[in-house]
Amino acid sequence: MTNVKNNAWFICFIASLFFFYEFVQMSVFNAIGTQLLKDFSMRVTSLAGIAAAYSYSMILFLLPAGILLDLFSPKKIILMAFSLSVIGTFLFSFASTPLFAEFCRMISGIGGAFAFLSCIKLATRWFPGNKMSLVVGLIITLAFLGGAVAQTPFTLLTQKIGWHDTLRILASCGVLFICLIAFFVKDNSDSLKKQTRNNKTPFFKRAFLSLANTQTWFGGIYIMLMNLPIALLGTLWGDLYLTEVKNFTHIQASYIDTMLFVGIMIGSPLFGFISGKLNRRKTPLLIGSLLTLASSFLLFFHFSSIQAYIILFFLLGFFSSAQGVGYPSIVENNPAELSGTASGIASIIIMGGGALLKIFYGWMLDKNWNGMMIHKIPYYSHHDFNIAMTILPISFFLSLCAILFIKETFCQRVNQAN
Repeated sequence: MTNVKNNAWFICFIASLFFFYEFVQMSVFNAIGTQLLKDFSMRVTSLAGIAAAYSYSMILFLLPAGILLDLFSPKKIILMAFSLSVIGTFLFSFASTPLFAEFCRMISGIGGAFAFLSCIKLATRWFPGNKMSLVVGLIITLAFLGGAVAQTPFTLLTQKIGWHDTLRILASCGVLFICLIAFFVKDNSDSLKKQTRNNKTPFFKRAFLSLANTQTWFGGIYIMLMNLPIALLGTLWGDLYLTEVKNFTHIQASYIDTMLFVGIMIGSPLFGFISGKLNRRKTPLLIGSLLTLASSFLLFFHFSSIQAYIILFFLLGFFSSAQGVGYPSIVENNPAELSGTASGIASIIIMGGGALLKIFYGWMLDKNWNGMMIHKIPYYSHHDFNIAMTILPISFFLSLCAILFIKETFCQRVNQAN
């Protein structure tokens, strides 16, 4: 047991259950969204507002999260933040109005702000730089496994017991994960002491140094743009698109949506491994952007079989998983003592941009909607979705532009800040 508790891989795996849980949180709307539309008698813009409430509070707390993780024990922060997220989920299960649902999502979002950053910070304490791209890839893989679990399993569960009890089961799983983290996860004491000595930079100077680094911005913009297949299709609009436009059942749509996450789960460690072997960051980023852009054009064609959409969504997930290489690039382009703060700023860009584009996507659907309702659910045409879907290829093209401004680190960290 002692050897297990000191194993870096095992420790980071258990800590990553926090990120896994948060991705279930973000993706569960594909499973419960239709029932929410019925129960709350609302349009998709309002549904997007409930989903995005999580992102809004997360965005507000990402920078404080990064700074706190640079200063204090990641384990203690994980336990407190995870508990807050579970409380939000449990309260959401009792929601009877959209306003209270948004409030509960905001509570969960505050805790969720710490999920990915804390896992990355813990990994930097246990692993050398040349392994970070692979470690980050595996952390992302576990997170997207959560996204996959939120598809078919949660769709079936929601159809069986309803969204209220589904969320209560999710909250119970969160309590179990918190117990595992409390028992198994530990900080690297040597790294913690070294970081404590180095972390004497004042709060505002720390924030300014990270904000002034353009590499943090361009890295965050790249990841945000490449994450849109998940942000738009995997966590919210995929089920509605596949059921209303492609005439699949909710279960079939959940199978297809799951392939986005399967693609990223396979692609993230693979792109990370390739990046480490090449000692390059920009090459995998470029390849991923080009292939994701090419795949996105296939969304505008009609295919008659479910197999075709399973392959298409898998390819979108697989190629867009190159975004995982962007995280170590951001960390390496910032001094070690600012890694948490820089990651927090990048995450604000990633989550903030994703939240705004979710709302924009819903607004574009409503703008062209003819008012048709089926079983109290708004019905959107193929034309409506095609107009909204143009966001994807445009974003992937812009990701190629962002790469031009990202510096190649050759898998090495920049010099320490003064």
